[in-house]
Amino acid sequence: MIPYYGLQAPAEGGHYESWFVRANHPHKPQAIWIRYTLFRARDQHPALGEVWAV
Repeated sequence: MIPYYGLQAPAEGGHYESWFVRANHPHKPQAIWIRYTLFRARDQHPALGEVWAV
């Protein structure tokens, strides 16, 4: 894994970033996927962040 240093995007303009991790059971057909997404529009709307798991 790479270290996380916080949001590296410029303060102005739009930005999109998405990070995820997937873990598989070693002996069963089971897995989990956790994803984090951040979207910031180019205009002055607040940023939108999502975290979800499957």
